[in-house]
Amino acid sequence: MNYHEKEHQEVIRSLTDALFILMDKQVFSTITVTDLIQKAGVSRATYYRNFDSMEQIIELHIRHILGLFSDEYPTQSFSDRYSAEHFVHVLSYAGLYVEHLSILKKSGLSYMYLDQLNRFLIKLYKAENNIHMKMLIYSFAGAEFNLIFNVFLENPSDSTGLLLKYADRLFRDENMPQATRTAIKGGEKAAQ
Repeated sequence: MNYHEKEHQEVIRSLTDALFILMDKQVFSTITVTDLIQKAGVSRATYYRNFDSMEQIIELHIRHILGLFSDEYPTQSFSDRYSAEHFVHVLSYAGLYVEHLSILKKSGLSYMYLDQLNRFLIKLYKAENNIHMKMLIYSFAGAEFNLIFNVFLENPSDSTGLLLKYADRLFRDENMPQATRTAIKGGEKAAQ
């Protein structure tokens, strides 16, 4: 990574950190660009050179997290995501970012996570033109989103064990409805 790339990454990190600090203390809609650039220690020109809106900072941060997760826990196919092992990885990653995820939820912006997860999975599995695969992705992403934002974040330490037990039972092949297994396999074949 050259100097300019490092500097660019530092600007993005500073703006992201500052935005989440501000979001934790005040309502998102009341945060101004002036508040953000002062907190981040960057100029207004630097902010506008990198972003059109504060929402873009959040979207980029979510995509970055999803990319890191995908690199660390790659899957060969979409059906690999339907496993207790994968769900354990999702929860462990959610645990790493529990503060930011909680701030998103508190700010009423958790929908941005779901939107970026949908977009990320559609791109990852090349499902842009495959309605069957899109439906699977939307249902899977919605379930993952709800488990993270509506169960895990309510009480991360208490809910983790419960969610892991649930995932172990749910993802055992004999417990997964035949229609779900067929849909997953069919969606993957149609995507190829």
